[in-house]
Amino acid sequence: MPERRDARSAAWRTPHAAPDGGREAGETGGGAAQALERLARELAAEGIAVALAGPSGALVWANRPMDELAGGAAAGRRLDELIEPSASGGVSVRGAPGRSFRHAAIPAEGSSTLHLLIERSRHEREVYFARAVEDSVDAIVSLDTRGRIRYWNRGAEQMFGYAAGEVLGRPYGLLVPPELEEEGELDRIDEIIARQGALRNFETVRLAKDGRPVEVDITVTQLLGEDGASLGRSVIYRDISLRRWLEAELRKNLDRLEALKSELSRKVTELRRVNLTLRRNQKRLISREKLSAIGEITAKVAHEIRTPLVTIGGFSHTLWKSMPEDAPQRDYLKIIREEVRRLEDIVAEILDYVRPGKIQTEPCDLNELVRETLRPHLEELAGAGIQVEERLDPALPVVQANRTQIGQVVTNLVVNARQAMLSPAAGAGPRRLTVATAPGENHVSISVSDSGPGIPERHKERVFRPFFTTRPGGSGLGLAIASQIAAQHHATLTFESSPGRGTTFHLRLPARREPAAGKAR
Repeated sequence: MPERRDARSAAWRTPHAAPDGGREAGETGGGAAQALERLARELAAEGIAVALAGPSGALVWANRPMDELAGGAAAGRRLDELIEPSASGGVSVRGAPGRSFRHAAIPAEGSSTLHLLIERSRHEREVYFARAVEDSVDAIVSLDTRGRIRYWNRGAEQMFGYAAGEVLGRPYGLLVPPELEEEGELDRIDEIIARQGALRNFETVRLAKDGRPVEVDITVTQLLGEDGASLGRSVIYRDISLRRWLEAELRKNLDRLEALKSELSRKVTELRRVNLTLRRNQKRLISREKLSAIGEITAKVAHEIRTPLVTIGGFSHTLWKSMPEDAPQRDYLKIIREEVRRLEDIVAEILDYVRPGKIQTEPCDLNELVRETLRPHLEELAGAGIQVEERLDPALPVVQANRTQIGQVVTNLVVNARQAMLSPAAGAGPRRLTVATAPGENHVSISVSDSGPGIPERHKERVFRPFFTTRPGGSGLGLAIASQIAAQHHATLTFESSPGRGTTFHLRLPARREPAAGKAR
């Protein structure tokens, strides 16, 4: 190849005969030849074909791309033998079908002509690339090796507010906030580029002309020459303010979604609770309706039974008194009298349950009420080996209640506790009955605890049901009546029990609200 270029240079420098016998070029100085050689090399590096034609149109010199298009040495051939006009407005090369070129003819020394063939697609790509860079919405900036701005596209103008003429030649640092520069951000970027060769997706802040901070994503690449030497850097800034705003909005929406999720969960839980309460109330309503119907029948039956029981009891008592004390029939009459009395008590309990009357309440000292209720039972409890412990809080507030009915509740609970501790299932351990009072937040409680065998799990749901009993001869109405009295007082009657550890019943009555000071009574 050097020999070919030398030959062509010689042809350029010295007169010679053209193939058609005419002179193609005059003698030319070495300076022009060197300039042509240098231009040819530079254009060849860009893929541009160059040839010099003499006055007759024959090519006397061509660079490598022109030789490649000609399919061999182009020198000695005429240019019109190689190219022809194309339908796209340019020229096509006969040896390169499907390719279109722009043809430029430049007059040269001695009636010679310099011809350049630039491939259209390459030219268009360069134009497209230049327009894409210039019109990009991202800010694209080129820096020289000293960090000074050498290129500033329209995206940079729009993003930072500087026109290109205001920043070209100025240091890149004019965009960097002083606090970031003091923190050494630029040094950190240099370290990353030195280690990795480039910087990608580096999120930071840059300053616009008006001092406004702009959140950006930076990509920095090295610009290298053909010899590998650094020409500077290319910096692309992408405005991420919108992305940050969208991320913030997304976080807000996620927080709202979590709040809505929590609220929905709370509503679902509340709905389940309300639904459960509704079902319980529905069951209670159905139960009350059934009990109401049963109560009407029971009341009539009890009333019909009570009259003959009174008659039987009266006659049996008369007969018992009229017989001699040693008569064996007196024992039978005694049994009849006791059973009649038991039946009368059951009938009275049934009537109390099915026909509860309206209660009359009054201010009550529960500690005093508990002592009065326990007093008649103390001797019987002591005789049964049951130790009684009273834990009565002296600071108990006054409650509004019916003394007789609350006393009946306490009596029923004490009787149940005594029967539980005397049952065969209680064993031979110590027997202890504890009665306690205590103030609550808005209530006052009476608790009755025993050391009996406890209530079996299978019986717990039926404890307050009427006529449910596990004791032979029991009516099953004691706890049912106690629960009914509690409901009439807007109180609650609950229990806790563990097998082998006894049972505790809690009666919680609403505390009496004292009128506010200064208000009329």
